[in-house]
Amino acid sequence: YVNSLLLILKKKNALLSDFFQIGNELFLMNAFICSSEKTRSFFLQNNSLDKLKYKILLELFPGISSLTKLFLDILLKKRHIYLLSSISDEFQEKFEKIQKISRIKIVISSSLSNDLNTLDKFYTQTIKVLKSSFKSTYYIFQIYFDPKLLGGIIFEHDSFFLDLSIKNSLKKLVN
Repeated sequence: YVNSLLLILKKKNALLSDFFQIGNELFLMNAFICSSEKTRSFFLQNNSLDKLKYKILLELFPGISSLTKLFLDILLKKRHIYLLSSISDEFQEKFEKIQKISRIKIVISSSLSNDLNTLDKFYTQTIKVLKSSFKSTYYIFQIYFDPKLLGGIIFEHDSFFLDLSIKNSLKKLVN
């Protein structure tokens, strides 16, 4: 299904924003499906309730694009609505690869403040490290908070690991 969806997008000369929109719509539907054990269990069952699942999704997401709705229509006809969660995951993975999007895990020692100067410095430092380390076009930041770092920042992406934390610096001094 994912390859077919990507092929349709390419044939329609879809804009990058169309890819992002469909990816975001699938992501949001998947987030809903996985939001509780009950919804997860209900949506992931291959049963005769596909019309009800379809109706629920359309009621919860009334503004989805015509292409996403068409895709849901196809899943309904084939009685494969239960595959939507795995399709969403696979679409995100393939789309990120095609568009050279890197998911970067960033661990910081204090929460990001609303102070624009602090945020600007944080993103400036982050972008410098990323541009020198990765050849991606876009980045998705997954930011985590760990007060044990004592200060600084840690970057993780696949096998890449850069620890610029005070905790790491202190460990190096002790050793």
